[in-house]
Amino acid sequence: MKIVVSTIAVLALINLPLFGLGPASVGKMAPNFKLKNLKSGENISLQDYRGKIVILDFWATWCAPCKESLPELAQLAEENQSLSLLAVNIDDKEDNAIRFLNKYDLQLTALFDENKDVVGMYEIPAMPSAIIIDQKGYIRFLHLGYNKNHFEEIQKEIKEIQ
Repeated sequence: MKIVVSTIAVLALINLPLFGLGPASVGKMAPNFKLKNLKSGENISLQDYRGKIVILDFWATWCAPCKESLPELAQLAEENQSLSLLAVNIDDKEDNAIRFLNKYDLQLTALFDENKDVVGMYEIPAMPSAIIIDQKGYIRFLHLGYNKNHFEEIQKEIKEIQ
């Protein structure tokens, strides 16, 4: 019986990353990265935002819920000066992301994860996914997917961190 329980425990630990519980686990330091800003072309590092609350949002143009969540997050960041939104696009083509941002007139820091390195580093299993990182660089909250309650939940979580 102990062998069966131990085997199940080991298998569960091995599969944690499949459920977004790897590097993007709440309480862990957010892995640093550097990605290209889609508008300016400059490289942006997560570490550049230390001292601010960051919403790290993973999105794609083919993701229907992203069309709802991204504008809400952009509005939240615009209204809260202590908050920075880094929207990480995982499309195959940079032009698709730029057209999407222009179509919805989104004013935000959009980054392009060309090789899917960052989405892989954070082991993100669903689009959209939002990670709230505190001023010291620790992951405080994780939202996989999207529903109408996320916006209110994210607002509440940000207030807890401030």
